[in-house]
Amino acid sequence: MSRKDIIKAILFSFIGIAVFLYITHRIGFDEIEKIVKDLNIGLYFIAIIIYLLTFILRAIRWNLFFKPVSKPPNLKDSLLCIYSGYLFNFVFPARLGDFLRAFITKNRFGIKLRIGISTVIWERFFDLLAFAIILSFLLLLSGSLIVMEKYLYLTYALLTIVFVCVILLIFSKKFWAYLSANKFLGKISYMIPISRFGEGVSDTMEKIFKSRDTILITLLFSLVIWGLDALRVFIVCISLASFEYWMKMAIASLLAGMIMSSTFNPLGTGELSGMILLAVLMIVPPDIAAAITIVDRIILVGFTISLGIVSTLLLLPDIRDLGFWYDIQDIE
Repeated sequence: MSRKDIIKAILFSFIGIAVFLYITHRIGFDEIEKIVKDLNIGLYFIAIIIYLLTFILRAIRWNLFFKPVSKPPNLKDSLLCIYSGYLFNFVFPARLGDFLRAFITKNRFGIKLRIGISTVIWERFFDLLAFAIILSFLLLLSGSLIVMEKYLYLTYALLTIVFVCVILLIFSKKFWAYLSANKFLGKISYMIPISRFGEGVSDTMEKIFKSRDTILITLLFSLVIWGLDALRVFIVCISLASFEYWMKMAIASLLAGMIMSSTFNPLGTGELSGMILLAVLMIVPPDIAAAITIVDRIILVGFTISLGIVSTLLLLPDIRDLGFWYDIQDIE
């Protein structure tokens, strides 16, 4: 990572912190503190255990994607890669840390880059699918969709459609063949290795898709992961004696976790701010929305960053050498 990248990451993080502090300041720190004082530590500890359990499930799920095309890493190394990836997600936008895992597995285990990237793409796809199912269930269970919730759900549905279209494009060998055969694009030297690399990713994704058992099991794992995320928010709400708001807070948490973590989430502040704003839009009192969000996210973010730093230090030799230009040509 260059000095310029480090400066960008620091600035990105400061912006996120400033946005979060501004929102909580407008709500009022004293009001938030009154609610947080009643926190049930025992219940909150259970919520933390559930959160850490989702990482183990994510590691197991990621290994399942490797099985149709390559020998998967062991569970311990998969966990290290995921923790490290989450740390970079908290520093860079668009969940770039997820794709870092593909480079680490190549450098550490010799797994080809196209295989690693294919597993990450499928992972994102199943996250979106499971997220949509869990979110739909919560919206139906809530019984009363206000107008704003409908707009939020519609926005997410449109984003999902766009992502599915991108997946289908990557899946299409004809698309990559067109890039390499096109007279204009063919003159651009770097398009040839990129198109060949794209064909390799497409081929690997197809092999994973043909493994029906893998697809069904990973969908089940994805549903459990996102279901546990909603359960964690439910337990946090109970620990703060705010049971009546758990449904709306769970919806806000899921939306913020998916949308903000994929766009603007420096040090987790995107999810924090997004969860508060979404909850307020869904008629949750601002002080309660902020208290639940802070209790739910801050310590969890602290856990993730701490585990991410330790994992990144352990994987540092494999992270230093991220020769992308060399890797995209090595697709055989």
